[in-house]
Formats: sequence, C-alpha cells, structure tokens
Amino acid sequence: MENHNDVIFEKNAVLKFVKEIKNYGNVFIITSPTPKKQYSQMLSNLLNENKITFWFHCLSSTKCCSDNILKTCSKVKGANVIVALGAGTVCDVAKIVGEKLNLPVIVLPTTITHFGIFNNVAILNDGIPKYVETKYPSKVFLDEAIIHKSPNSFINSSLCFSISLLEKSFSLKTKEILLGENIVPTFELDGKIKKIEELTGWLSLSKEFAILNLMDYIFDISQILKNDYKSNAIILASKLNCSTLKHNFGEKCLLCSRVLFVSYLKYFNQKMVIPKNIPNYEKIKNIISKIPINQNFSTFSNVEEKFNEFINQTNCLLNQNLRLKIQANRTKIFENALNFCNITSKFTNKLKAINSDENKIRMIDEQELFSSLQILPLLENQFLPSLLSRYGYLNVG
Repeated sequence: MENHNDVIFEKNAVLKFVKEIKNYGNVFIITSPTPKKQYSQMLSNLLNENKITFWFHCLSSTKCCSDNILKTCSKVKGANVIVALGAGTVCDVAKIVGEKLNLPVIVLPTTITHFGIFNNVAILNDGIPKYVETKYPSKVFLDEAIIHKSPNSFINSSLCFSISLLEKSFSLKTKEILLGENIVPTFELDGKIKKIEELTGWLSLSKEFAILNLMDYIFDISQILKNDYKSNAIILASKLNCSTLKHNFGEKCLLCSRVLFVSYLKYFNQKMVIPKNIPNYEKIKNIISKIPINQNFSTFSNVEEKFNEFINQTNCLLNQNLRLKIQANRTKIFENALNFCNITSKFTNKLKAINSDENKIRMIDEQELFSSLQILPLLENQFLPSLLSRYGYLNVG
C-alpha cells in the first residue's frame, strides 16, 4: 500500500492508533458482538494504560438502520471522537453518526473487509436501502496481526465483493460509450480486479501473502472509485434479506452482479432497440407495499409520487438519438458484458475449488430477488437499471 497519511497498514498499527487517539480526549467506541468479544479487552488495556477516557457501545443488531443510528447518537454525549471497532456495518453506522454529530471518525478494522472503511458513503437500510453521503474517516488503522486472523468467510466475502465490481466497471464503460460520461479510470479498475482474481489461487499456497495483498488492492480500488462509489450490485444486495447469504455480503453482491449481467445481455442482444412499455406502476406499488419499512425515515412514503418522479427524470432515455447510439454500439457493449460474465464464472469456479471442503448449499428467495431487481431503478438513480426499466427489460414475472 502506498503511503497515505489517513491510512496506516502495518505491524502494530494498533499502537499508533492509541497514540493518535490520545489527541482527542473522550473516546466513544462503536462495535458489534463479535469484535467486542475478540478485541475489547485488549483495546481497553491499552487505553487504560495510556489514561484515555473511553466507553463502548455495542450495536444491538448488526444493521445500519435508523433505529441503530438514533440509539448510538444518544450514547455519544461528551465524546470528542468516534471509533469504529469492527467491519463494514459498524463503520457505516459510525460514519453516519459522525456526520450527524459533526465528530471525526477513526476506524480500527477487526477483519479484512470491503472498501466502506475508506470511503465517504454509507448504506442506510430501513427496509429500502439508500446511499448516505458522509465525511471520510479521519484515520484508518489496519493492524497486520489482526488482518491475518480474518476468518475464511470474510476473506471469501472480500474477494466476491471485489469481483462484483466488474458490473460497476461495465456500467461505467457503457455510460461512456452511450453518453460520453465517465469520471473513473476503468482501465485501472479492471487491472486491480484482475489482480484480485489472480490472488484467489494464492489462498491455498500462501494465505498470509494473499490476505495482505487483497487488503492492499481493496484500498487501491477505493481510491480509483473515489469519485463514484455507487454500485448497482451493492444496492441490490443490500435490499435482499431472504437468503442464506445474509452473513456474506460479498457473495450476495457477486450474485446480484451476475443477475444484472443476465439482464444486460438480454437487453443488448436484441436486434432492434424498441421500448416495450414503461414500468408497471401497480406491480411496483405492490412490491414496495410488502417491504417492512420504517415509515419515519422512508423515502417511499408516497410511492406514486416517487414513481412519477422516476418517469419524468428518465423520459430522456427514450429519445431517438440515444436509441440510435444503442443500436450502433449494442454488439460492442454485448461483447463487453459477455467478457465480464466469463471472468466472473472463472473466478466462481476457482473459489469453489479452493473451498471444496466448505461448500454449502446457497439458497435465495427468487421472488424477492426479481422483485428487488424491478424496483432497483427507484432506489438509486443509476443509468443502466433506469435504461432497462424504461425499455421494459426489468418487468419480471
């Protein structure tokens, strides 16, 4: 990893963390049950030795939801800094609370995880997930000894999450071809994802080498995507609850990436680009009405208004010029999608071979998956899902 003042990844980084935290005074530590059990005593000893005032708050449920945000905010009084002791969800909660209370956030990851520990967005999920903009963490302290102890499930999740970003790369390239818009160097993104795919083979040869390099590459990806972290696969995965993958977010992201590619292949393989119909309002209303939503925080309190807003914002996707551009470039875009699908399949087979002793049956509620796919364009204003929705290619079932 290159030297970055705000990210320290080295042996005994936890000691540098303690030295840094001395500068803040009162320290509020957000964690969850597993990292608290594993690391709270060690951390408490170090903080007490350095006469630092601190207190813990353990999330009652490992969810980044408004209920957890409100409960956490009520415990922060008197703190000068928030510490996230854990992985992705703990970090998301810490960043949102830090944003609300205007407090700096320092992250001490307790396992290898996704790029959420580095970025300035969090996914708040009150039944319907949405991206929330936050500040970047002030510091991230990655201790090699802690990262080395990462469970296999988290290593696999981080690998799958990274490969799922092929869908992000495809979306960016397609937008550049059709709209001439792209602020992310996709060539660099593809290169890092390729390196991560190649790392998979090292897991059975040198796990320590693979883990450290994987964490390096995940950080690199966070820097490449610094101008656009939003991903269709991530927001779709955040919506899915009825699945045996609920404790493996990366694998869920990879599944959603593959589902999206199936839709893209179908759309760009059509001979003539002709809109079929607009999204079915009654069907979308029915899907949303069945989602257990915290009404106080939902952006879908008026489904019809949200639907009409989406239609008005995306009418431009039906214009003749864009249709002609899609028609002229559909073969190239289709081949891009097919290439990414092949890379994903190759990775999946490689990972299955490595984890052959741990293979479990993966199950997911298909109805929920396809219902979530249908409302995806309303969750986040992203180009490809909106395009397919307006041309009738997400009207499943």
